[in-house]
Amino acid sequence: MAQITNLKIAVAEQHVVVRMGILATLRRVFGGEASYLEVSQPADLDTHLASFMPSVVIVSPTFGGLFDVGRWREKCSRETRFVALMSSVVGSTLSQRYDAQIGIFDTEEDIQNIFDILRGRNAETEAYTSGEALSEREKEVVKGVVGGLTNKEIADKMNISVYTVLTHRRNIARKLNIHSSIALTIYAISNKIVDVQDVK
Repeated sequence: MAQITNLKIAVAEQHVVVRMGILATLRRVFGGEASYLEVSQPADLDTHLASFMPSVVIVSPTFGGLFDVGRWREKCSRETRFVALMSSVVGSTLSQRYDAQIGIFDTEEDIQNIFDILRGRNAETEAYTSGEALSEREKEVVKGVVGGLTNKEIADKMNISVYTVLTHRRNIARKLNIHSSIALTIYAISNKIVDVQDVK
């Protein structure tokens, strides 16, 4: 994945409260580091994307009916990343077509982590080399996984969506290069994220 250097974010969402909420959050996270485009109607998307040329498009999978990520990838620069804005329940097959997901219950830290990955900053490169590999939210997800909770139970416990839990789990796997529950349990115990008695 090529690194994003010029952060231009387009937010395509018909529901004004969701759209304004994600834009306000993005402005708090990135401030003047990014430029933003707000698209409220599917009919306007083609014109706006052509003139704005975003590096990241945050779009509801149900924008304009069913958003066709493949078609829009052909219209945009090949470096453009597509992020699913999960504000309702959609099938996992549909959301897998995106480069990442943001849920309406994600924190600013969660969003920053997702953008760090989109921008080519990952466990092997920047902040994670300091030994602090996981965010606090990711550690909570690890505790849930190691504790034998389902994704839904973790989501309910953390007051986030199941999609956000899945995003955290993908990020954890990518950062740690760990892809099994047993290896994750060993990591969690050896890094004092959980105690042996908490393992189920």
